[in-house]
This record gives sequence, C-alpha cells and structure tokens, in this order.
Amino acid sequence: MSKRAAPSKSFDFDPVRAKARERDPRGHAVHAWFAAAAAAFMTGPTSYAEFALVPVFIYTLLRLWVLGDALLLLPRRALPLLLMGFAAWLFAGILWTDAPRNVALDEPGNLRWCIAIAMFWPILDRRGLVVRGLVFGLVLGQLVQFYHGLGELLGFETPFDRFAGRVSGWWDPAVSGGVLTVALGLQLPSALMGRGRARWIAIGLAMAAAIGLAATGSRGGWLAAMGMVFVGLVVAIRTGKGRHAASVCIAAGVLGAGVAAATPAIRDRVSSAFEQVSASVEEGDYSGDVGARLAMAVSASHAFASSPVVGVGTAGYAAWAQSRGDAYLPLHDHAHNTWFHLAACNGIVGVGLFGAVFVFALRGSIGWAKGAIGSARAGPLFALIGLAFFSLFDTLHASQQTAAMLAALFALSMRGNRE
Repeated sequence: MSKRAAPSKSFDFDPVRAKARERDPRGHAVHAWFAAAAAAFMTGPTSYAEFALVPVFIYTLLRLWVLGDALLLLPRRALPLLLMGFAAWLFAGILWTDAPRNVALDEPGNLRWCIAIAMFWPILDRRGLVVRGLVFGLVLGQLVQFYHGLGELLGFETPFDRFAGRVSGWWDPAVSGGVLTVALGLQLPSALMGRGRARWIAIGLAMAAAIGLAATGSRGGWLAAMGMVFVGLVVAIRTGKGRHAASVCIAAGVLGAGVAAATPAIRDRVSSAFEQVSASVEEGDYSGDVGARLAMAVSASHAFASSPVVGVGTAGYAAWAQSRGDAYLPLHDHAHNTWFHLAACNGIVGVGLFGAVFVFALRGSIGWAKGAIGSARAGPLFALIGLAFFSLFDTLHASQQTAAMLAALFALSMRGNRE
C-alpha cells in the first residue's frame, strides 16, 4: 500500500482550510467566483461598492457548516486582530470628539469593507482569481474614465460633474489617484520583472493606468505612483529579474513627460502646486488647494500637540480647530494625510494601531510574493506600497472608495500559515 503524500507546505497551506476545501470542492469553487465578483465591484463607485460583499457574505453564511472551523482561526491572526483593535479605538474616540456624531461614525463605518477578510480567507488558494477580479473592475472603471475623457475632448455631456481637467470617470477625483495607483501597482511586478506574453499584457495595462492617473489631475497620485515605481525598479535590479526594467521605466518617463508637456491641464496643476507652496512658505498665504493642505497639516499638528496620546476624538480635528479659533482653519473634515489625521484625532494609539495593520499586511503580501516577484502574485504587494505612499496625500480610512480598495488588499495579504 502506497503512503498518502503529505500536503504541500506552501505559503497558503492551512490544514483546517484544506480540510474544508476537500469536504466541499464544488462550493469552494463557487465561493472563489463570488469573491472575485466582489473584488470587481469593490473598485466601482460607492453605490456599487456598498453592495459588493453582500452576495459573497450570504454565500459564506450558507457554507458555515463547512467553514466554521476555518473562520474561527481568524481571531488568532495578527492582521484581523489589529484591525478590530483599530476599529474599537475609532469607536471609542467618538466619546470625546467635538465632531457631529454622524461625521464621527463615518470613519469606523468605512472599515465595514474589511469584512472581506473573512469572506476571502477560506478561498485564498484561489487568490489569483480574486486578483483578476480586482483587475477586471479597475479596467472597467478606466473604460468609464475614457468615456469621460472623450466627453471632455469632444464636448458632449457625460454624467460626471467634475472640475475641468479632472477626468476621473465614476471615481471621485480626490481619491482617483489612489485607486489608479493600485491599478498600476497590480501590473508593476509583471511589467518590470515578468516574462513572455504576460509581461506585455502587464505593460499595456500599466501604461493605461499611468495615462488614466495623469488624466485625474491627482498630484498626490502622481507622487505616490512615482514612489511605487521607484521601489519596483530597485527590487527589479536587486533581484536580477528586471533586465529591461530600467528601459521600461525610462520609456514610460519620457512618454509621461511628453504627455504632461502637451497637456495644458497637467502643466497648470504642476505649476500651481509650486506657486502655492512658495506662497505658503514665503508669504503665509494658504489659499488654493495645495495651500489648504499645508494649512490642514498645521491644524492637525496643533490638535495632536493638545492631546498626543488619545487625540481630540474620531474625525474631530476640524471641529477642534474651528472651536478654538485656530489660525489655520481646515477646509475639510479630514486632513488629507492619513497619519496627520490619525495623530490629531486618535493620537499615538491610533497611529500605532493603523501602522501595525499596514506592517502586517505588507508582511503577508511579501510572503505571497516570495518566489514569484515577477508575476501577478506580487501585484497586491506593490499596490499596498502605492497606497502607503498615497496615504501621505489622502486619509485612506475616511474616503469610502479608497477604504474599499484598502480592505480588498488587506484581505489578499492574509497569510495562510500561522503567524
């Protein structure tokens, strides 16, 4: 009698989930397709993303008879445990915030998409299918963005009410930079370090994402994408897998510079940023969108200084500044910088909890990418790196579309083996 082969100790191996998969293989396959569809809808406008997880949630409930033991493992994993702690701290911060209750509830409420971790966890052996669902949704969004751009160019009416030069399709212009940085990041490892036909497809999709990113007018997205591409180039050179990575980046840079030089809207966005920074530093003039971001950073630092450990309360920095006649009155409810906003509202505790969540998500994504750094398997890692850069220009957990994207990437970064 031949001995039964030992299960492969791959990164995703978990004996409890493997047993559940063996007990219900057909249900497991259907579950994977539900998860892929959910990932696709999570990239859409808020009205679509709100219901993206409903079908896979219901299907997961129907499969509790086989998934119960696997789902009970989640509270023993660092990432969901830290996320629950972060959510609890945001809810606690409502007790001492000056912000209206409905505004304060929005921030912990945006973590609702993180339930995707439980929905995707049982089928992470089919992670590639879920990543393809995410890519499909982003490509669909870019097609809508292309339609929006045609309307701007040819002068016909589209359903998107945006400022001139902010071509973002169904994504909000303020967060479209982060969404398209994710789209570029998902293709980056294959484009820089892949081989064969998959590499050329990735290069095409990466170039489309870069052009779409330029069209949004999101300067934060541009800077985040450049930081992410630089990291990708360093990884490609150090691993020796990107023989042509430098040439691809140079060609993309030359093309991007040419597009920017030929597009008045992009030129204006760049020149106005330099002018506003100069006016803020030299004259104390904080008018304009870039100047307002600098003013909000100053207000956030004042709020943090007043209560460095616990902050002024969830979503409360704007109300705190206004009630105290702060000279640098913010123009928005959030500070347009994740870490400044958390430091102001939730103190060192909030920054530490969310920072730990990011560290464990990156750690898990690095594990998935090991041995496959030049493939789509590493895409979520680079997308997370891109959002880490973008967090310097937007408050990730305060923007619904960005929060949904972040939740999907957290779910895809979950480790299979015990942490």
